[in-house]
Amino acid sequence: MESHRDFDSEVGLRQSILINTESCFVEAVDAKITNVIKSNISFQLKEMIEYHFSVLGKRIRPRMVYGLGKSFNVSTSSLISWAACCEILHNATLVHDDLQDGDHLRRGVPTVWKKFGHAEAINLGDFLLLRAPLAYLTDQLSSDIKTKLSFLYSEMASSIVDGQSREFYLNTLDSDDLEKDYFECISGKTSALFAGQAKGVGVILGLSEETISSLSDLLHRCGNLFQIQDDLLDLYGNKGRDEVGCDLKEGKVSFLIVSHLKRHSEDFELLKKILKKKRNETTAEDIHNVKKLFVEKRTLLTAIEYVDSLTNEILSHSLVETYPELKSYLSYLIGYMLKPIKHLNLSKGL
Repeated sequence: MESHRDFDSEVGLRQSILINTESCFVEAVDAKITNVIKSNISFQLKEMIEYHFSVLGKRIRPRMVYGLGKSFNVSTSSLISWAACCEILHNATLVHDDLQDGDHLRRGVPTVWKKFGHAEAINLGDFLLLRAPLAYLTDQLSSDIKTKLSFLYSEMASSIVDGQSREFYLNTLDSDDLEKDYFECISGKTSALFAGQAKGVGVILGLSEETISSLSDLLHRCGNLFQIQDDLLDLYGNKGRDEVGCDLKEGKVSFLIVSHLKRHSEDFELLKKILKKKRNETTAEDIHNVKKLFVEKRTLLTAIEYVDSLTNEILSHSLVETYPELKSYLSYLIGYMLKPIKHLNLSKGL
């Protein structure tokens, strides 16, 4: 298989220009977030906010909003508040997710619940969920657009919670169709925000309902792609957490588990035994053996091929053919998303 070219050196002049102006947009989004979440707060909540946002992630979602705006050749200034809202929502889910999963590290530092306790982590996540809409409600958008965004925000947040709830059922391994339930789970917990952000961009730009629907479908697939790479990264990369194989230790049914059991049902009891162990009882040897199993039985290869196939689907989507700028942007976005796992020799060179 042909490996990915070096993203930093070979994205091309056009995409380098995109990155430079994109950085300005991300900075504006960060400033908006600060304004929304740090006003009129004090004491422990303020300390938690400053702590959580002191180490920033890749900000894929604000970058996505910017790229979509540029793809439709419009000024992106009107999209800053919506990008800020969605990024605040995303961070709220991270705080709650870390607590539910029992993760000790996020972005290389102790998680909020680990540093401040369970109850305060719930408080911070709730605060961010409730505060996020102020980003666009205080912006100079029309009342009609604000109303539409409010409905959309509610739908997104609800879908994320639904997906998170589905994950608990998925992890019981009692499903009759593990693959179907996996995709329904990530459709909510991950892809709903990607798709919802795209809808919001369409609403603000005044795109047709048909175009908004297609854009939502397209970015929903990008959300699936992002979650699958995240699943691969957990075992075969560095997520910035305290150890490799956190998903296994948490008993999570990842894309690798789903793909493996679809082709090797004889390993169900073996994997179930590991997934059902308490977190502190899952050994380094358990992790090593699962990683080795997935390589020897070509599960990792199958997952990589699926990533390649989904990438092709996205870049050949009907909407991409209508808007050439969209293809250039999506090539950049996918390259950015897949950079953490490029060492796995993905076959699609971007």
